[in-house]
Amino acid sequence: MAQHDPQDLGRVAYAAYGQTTDGRTYDDQPLPTWEELSDRTRAAWAAAAVAAVRATTTHPEG
Repeated sequence: MAQHDPQDLGRVAYAAYGQTTDGRTYDDQPLPTWEELSDRTRAAWAAAAVAAVRATTTHPEG
């Protein structure tokens, strides 16, 4: 598997979330841009995206 920057993966995941929620948060507020998110929140999105990639990527034995 190619290595991807965790922040890039997080940004892609966050963008997908925004596309599926019409750019709204869980409480129907406008979704902040990636840059407006706190460092902690961006790190959480990155960690979630990395975990999803790891969970869905098979690694051949050997």
